[in-house]
Amino acid sequence: FIIEHRFDEKWSHYSLEGLSAEAGFNSRSTFFKAFKLATGTTPSDYFSNKAQ
Repeated sequence: FIIEHRFDEKWSHYSLEGLSAEAGFNSRSTFFKAFKLATGTTPSDYFSNKAQ
C-alpha cells in the first residue's frame, strides 16, 4: 500500500528524479527497480499510459 501510494498519479508533474527523492529513494536506479516491482512497468511508461 505505501509503495503504491508513493506512486500516486498526483505526483506525475514531478520529474523522475524529483519523484524518487520525494518518495525517499537515495538513487534513481533503486527507485526504478521499486517502481517496476510495484507497478510492472517503468516510471516513464506508467506515466505515458496514464496520460493517454
